[in-house]
Amino acid sequence: ALVVSRRGLFGLGGSLAGRWARGLSCQPHLRPAPRSRGCQADAARLRLKPSARPLSASAGAMAGIAPQYAEHLATLRAFMKAEGVECMLIGKATNFFWLTGGRCYVPTIEEAGPAQAFVDHEKAVIVTTAIEEHKMREQECPGWEVRGAAWAGLPGTMDAIADELVAGRAVEKDDGRLAGQMDELIADLTEADLAAYRALGKDLGEAIAEACRSVSPGDSEYKVAGLTHAAYNKRGIDLVMIGVAHDERIAWDRHPLARLEGDTALKKVCMIATCGRRKGLIGSLSRLVCFGEVPAELRTIHDVCMQV
Repeated sequence: ALVVSRRGLFGLGGSLAGRWARGLSCQPHLRPAPRSRGCQADAARLRLKPSARPLSASAGAMAGIAPQYAEHLATLRAFMKAEGVECMLIGKATNFFWLTGGRCYVPTIEEAGPAQAFVDHEKAVIVTTAIEEHKMREQECPGWEVRGAAWAGLPGTMDAIADELVAGRAVEKDDGRLAGQMDELIADLTEADLAAYRALGKDLGEAIAEACRSVSPGDSEYKVAGLTHAAYNKRGIDLVMIGVAHDERIAWDRHPLARLEGDTALKKVCMIATCGRRKGLIGSLSRLVCFGEVPAELRTIHDVCMQV
């Protein structure tokens, strides 16, 4: 079956075409699926009319960059001017988060991904692949200009867009000689950043409290990790670190990763340690849950920690 998406036609097994195809546009610049005679022909066969609205003109797009990130962009340009830099490519996930608020990766473990930001003193453009273009424009980086490179020929097609924007000038990358200075730059929080951090902290506290109240004796460490993920994710927070330990293992391992092996069923005490990220800001939060009377040693340790 052929499934029509906003980016073109893709050959997939099953019978999803009728359910997915309604109201979606057909982009002729992508290669049609095997044995197809072209995008228009396939659209007609699926009884679709190609959309007259270009993809970039989505009604959901913002008129401009959000003020928090417009301020970051101005800060970056001031930094570039001071360093004598004509243009930069921002590709590290941490810096991309700071500049745009968007996620440039696909797997969360990536330090960079299929999107980068080109910045000079006049333009600011997200350069990505055609596959990621809609997501970056409509969801991750609303208000930014986004250019998508054709899948066939990657990474050369993406490099060609960057080369066109650079236009023969000297270009710096954020993982090059200015990497250390970029780390310092993004560490200086604005008032908008602080407000976002406070909102994140509030949601982190509510999320871990919800997770703790969901725990029951007999739960495995992995189950507790799953409950914690659910509480964080429902608030738009990605867990970039989750540690869970039960009972005596709390004292054994400083950074406990959830296990199934051995007897990990919760008996009395559960520890949950987390780092949660939203729009690049990360908060660290840990809690202990005790069923029944709190042992004197545990109470002493808790009281000491509360004094720090």
